[in-house]
Amino acid sequence: MNVIQRAELQQQLRDSVQEIRQAEIQTAARIAAIGKHLVAVEGVISVDVESRIVFADDVMHKIAGYTPPALQGRPLTDLLGETHRDAYLQILKDYVESGEMSRSWEGPLVFPLRCADGSERPMILRASQQEALGRHILLLQLRPIGTASEPT
Repeated sequence: MNVIQRAELQQQLRDSVQEIRQAEIQTAARIAAIGKHLVAVEGVISVDVESRIVFADDVMHKIAGYTPPALQGRPLTDLLGETHRDAYLQILKDYVESGEMSRSWEGPLVFPLRCADGSERPMILRASQQEALGRHILLLQLRPIGTASEPT
């Protein structure tokens, strides 16, 4: 191999390395863009046995437009779509009477959350029972269906 052929081969190698680096940068940018839309945002609300919100995290503002202070003390039914209020109230009554979560709470539930602007947004809800200072608390994790990181 002469000097000219070697120089041409080295240039081809440099060009190939540059193309690979550019492809890696573009792929990383695409992955980051996709990831931005797939990030799951989960809001957390704690509800007492009287169905009053005792805690709400900052994520509730992102997913539904409520600030935590605006939610504290409100009945959870304020956040439920009309079609789900009666079912929720029956589940809550059964929980208060038995002290046990019914099968209705097992697994994720899908329901419409009433947002601060009055619109309803479909959510996946997971519930678990906690005890704090001798009181039963329901811990509710809410995840928007769809583009979870976008506000309503």
